[in-house]
Amino acid sequence: MIKYKSMSHTRMTTSIDAALLQAADAAADALGESRSRLVADAIRHYLERLDSERMVRELNEVYGGPDAVDAGVADLRRRTVARSVEPW
Repeated sequence: MIKYKSMSHTRMTTSIDAALLQAADAAADALGESRSRLVADAIRHYLERLDSERMVRELNEVYGGPDAVDAGVADLRRRTVARSVEPW
């Protein structure tokens, strides 16, 4: 996982829709945070989500994804039930 915390700060300029800025300001006020903090946290969470999604994709490529896991579990259940059922 990539760490995004840093002690240094850099100014940036960006353009966003006025309604989005208004919503961000309202959210920052409600949270008792600055707009800068809200934006930095939002970017950090977004990047962490992208990183997490990338890791899941990579694991699915290695292990065959959720369908392979479901098939493995189904096979294990079938074998377990077959062993536990007593012959008539």
